[in-house]
Order: sequence, then C-alpha cells, then structure tokens
Amino acid sequence: MATRKKAGRKKTTATAAARRAAPGRSDTPAAGKPKDGATAPRRNDAAAASRRRKRGAKGAATADIRRAEVLRETSETRILVRVALEEPGYSIVTGVPFLDHMLETLSRHSGIGLTVEASGDTLIDDHHTVEDV
Repeated sequence: MATRKKAGRKKTTATAAARRAAPGRSDTPAAGKPKDGATAPRRNDAAAASRRRKRGAKGAATADIRRAEVLRETSETRILVRVALEEPGYSIVTGVPFLDHMLETLSRHSGIGLTVEASGDTLIDDHHTVEDV
C-alpha cells in the first residue's frame, strides 16, 4: 500500500520582538492601557455621574437635576410643559384622552417627570392641541 504524505503547514519561529509587535496581542501593552495591574480610568464620567444621581448617591446636588419648562401660546392653544429627567411622576391634562394616555405611558416607562397643561380649541378639533403638544 502506498502512503500519502500529509500536507502540513510550515512552522516558523518568531522572535520575541516580532511577537511583541504583532497586532491584536493581548499581552502587549498598548497606548492608553494601564500597566502593571492598574485599573483603567473611567471613560464616560458624565454617564457615571448620571447613574450615581439616579441611584441617589450622596453628594448629588440639586443643581445637577435636569429640568426644563416651556410655555407655548398660539392662536388655537396654550400649552405648558415641564420636564424633570431625574424626578419621576406625571400630571397631564390636555383635553384629549388618548394623548393624555400616551404621555402618561411615556413618563411612567421612561422614569421622566412630565407635567403637561394644555388648553385649546378641542371642541372644533383635537388636531391643534396634539400638534402643538
């Protein structure tokens, strides 16, 4: 019987310098990575601060709470909207029941505080109130 010779890969030995320079190696120190077991610095300090505020961490000042208030008056409507990102809860009165429901659902599931007070020509049509809100 004839034997077949297995096709093998040619083995090469790399020097230590070539191994260190190889891209994608995890054992080589790269620029920006900590050396000698040091911990990596936090990359997103704003996100970490936001998480601490949400958890109610000590030192979270009330000035850090993000709030906004907008009053919009048109010839058809008058709308007041208050948003507080770190204070959940809602109070919504628009005169359009389905819009009230959708805004309440948005506030409840997002955890965002939302106050909407709208008055308009809902006797004629809900369109302008919904559009302006």
